[in-house]
Amino acid sequence: AGAPIEAVYTSDLQRAERTAVVISERLGFGGKVHRKEAFREKKLGVIEGLTLAEAKEKEPEAYDRWRRGKGCPGAEDPSAVLRRVAGGLDGIERAHRGKRVVVVTHGGILNSVHKLLTGKKFPGKIPNTSISTITKARAAADADADAEWEIQSYASSEHLVAQQIEFDNKAFGGRGETG
Repeated sequence: AGAPIEAVYTSDLQRAERTAVVISERLGFGGKVHRKEAFREKKLGVIEGLTLAEAKEKEPEAYDRWRRGKGCPGAEDPSAVLRRVAGGLDGIERAHRGKRVVVVTHGGILNSVHKLLTGKKFPGKIPNTSISTITKARAAADADADAEWEIQSYASSEHLVAQQIEFDNKAFGGRGETG
């Protein structure tokens, strides 16, 4: 419900793009889905592309550091991730100011968005296919002030629960694994 969708953006990784296409179709959005590297999951260095079991076996020290939230060799610097995500959000806001836009991304990036907006990581898990809604608006009393991002909802899976859809609520996040 709400205003029509003006644009759909997604991470440039295939799994997010496939999800964005399905969402676009279900919402009746007829436009192009825009791939944006700014919303790609952070790079995990030597454990990139490995399953959890493979990482634990092939790179045990890096895996342990990652699980403790300490990063691992070759991983993308957290401040670089924050800058990348902030640039992506700012670009979308400039291009579609005041309009409804869908962005499909990953849990680690959603943790980064939360940190950008609040100064803290999200205090829990971010389930796959959850919905987060943020807005950017100026206070009516101060039209010259910079607009601030506001969180309307974050990591909500109510849409799945309401439709009695089973989902994996054991997603990454919440213990320093992502973001």
